Amino acid sequence: MSVDCQVSKSISTFLAQYPALKAGDKVAVAVSGGGDSMALAHRVVFANEFQKSEIHIISVDHGLRPCAAKEVEQVANWVSGLARDNVHHATLQWEGKKPETAMLERARVARYDLLTQYCEEKGIAYLFLGHHQDDQAETFLIRLTKGSGLDGLAGMATMASSGNVVLCRPLLGVAKEVLLAYCADHNLPVVHDETNDNTDYMRPRLRQIKTYLEAEGMSAKRLAVTAKRLRRARQALEILTNDMYDQCMCEESSQKVIFDYRRWCHYPEEIGLRLLAKVLDSFRDDGGYPVRMEKLEDLFFALRYEGQSFRPRTLGGAQFSINGGDELVVEKEKEARAV
Repeated sequence: MSVDCQVSKSISTFLAQYPALKAGDKVAVAVSGGGDSMALAHRVVFANEFQKSEIHIISVDHGLRPCAAKEVEQVANWVSGLARDNVHHATLQWEGKKPETAMLERARVARYDLLTQYCEEKGIAYLFLGHHQDDQAETFLIRLTKGSGLDGLAGMATMASSGNVVLCRPLLGVAKEVLLAYCADHNLPVVHDETNDNTDYMRPRLRQIKTYLEAEGMSAKRLAVTAKRLRRARQALEILTNDMYDQCMCEESSQKVIFDYRRWCHYPEEIGLRLLAKVLDSFRDDGGYPVRMEKLEDLFFALRYEGQSFRPRTLGGAQFSINGGDELVVEKEKEARAV
């Protein structure tokens, strides 16, 4: 299959899976100038499905590298050269003092904040991102080194919500080399971010051992397929968790949830854990981060196996207790409640 067909098919398959994204909807594409995002932008611009859409090509200048401004300008010039009234370019700046630690992680958060804020201001519901098969494989390996469970190893989702914006990743099944070949075939300008070669960061280090992993059968394609299968399992668990929540819940409010403790104890451990996490997520109305899995697991096993000898404990802004051996009570801490 030609590289054109592979990239086009990935877009068409994605749209077929998510019919809520209709022809004519406003869409945005995040474009750094790299081969992945340029291939995605080109395909979206020329895809039949988007001929009636207002398309926004968005580039973010983090202000971290001297050449970044020129790279963004190159993308802007490419968009201008398209001479299409329905395609627009915007450059967003990451303002303010830059952090001295965890630079890439914080730059990533800032980038998503800028992109989604722009989309919300312009009334754009769908933001396309150029993450590809190799990115998915690297994400799997990074999360594996951190001891992630099924949810983390499931990797990036093809479609996910961020506020009022839907993040779309139609290229997760396409290899990076295919996207670079696509760019070459269409004479697209492509920039190279030297950060991708800096072994001070984990992703470049993982790329260095790619040859050794592939020799053992651990190719990017195989890792991406594994992540896809785990996402399928995660989706099934989420459905089961929601069903079990309804069956187990005795009382529910914005401040308190009471479970049938005996029924909860009979659920598989994974479902019981997810029920606790679901309640904590419902209490997180301040944009805070979820609790670490190790702490949630410690609490879970204490609740499950200490029974009535369990002494009330707090975690993630909530207090957990067992009432008379019949009720598992999860109550939002008073200081964490909205005033």
